[in-house]
Amino acid sequence: MSDLRTRLSEEVGLAPWSMLRSHAERGGLLFVDPSLDLVEVALAVGEDRSEDVATWMAKDLLSRPTAEQMAADDDRDWTFVIVQPFVFVRGPQIS
Repeated sequence: MSDLRTRLSEEVGLAPWSMLRSHAERGGLLFVDPSLDLVEVALAVGEDRSEDVATWMAKDLLSRPTAEQMAADDDRDWTFVIVQPFVFVRGPQIS
C-alpha cells in the first residue's frame, strides 16, 4: 500500500453536515458515489490522475452539491476524507 493511500485511509472520519457546509459553500466539497471507493477517489486527486477524476465527474460519480443539497439540515454523520483543497464525502451514515 502506498504511503499516501495509508495516510488517507487513516484520516477518513465522520462529521455532521453542519461541519461540512462551509467547504461546500467555498466549492471545495465533492460527493463520492457509493459505487466508488472514497479513499481511491482521494488518492486519484492526490496523485493528479485527472483522467480518472474527469471520467467520474462526467458520469456524475463525483459531483459538487446542488443548491438543494447545500440547504439540507441533516445532522447525521457523513464519511469524509480531505485532500486539500478538497473534502470528499459520502453519506450520511444512518445511526
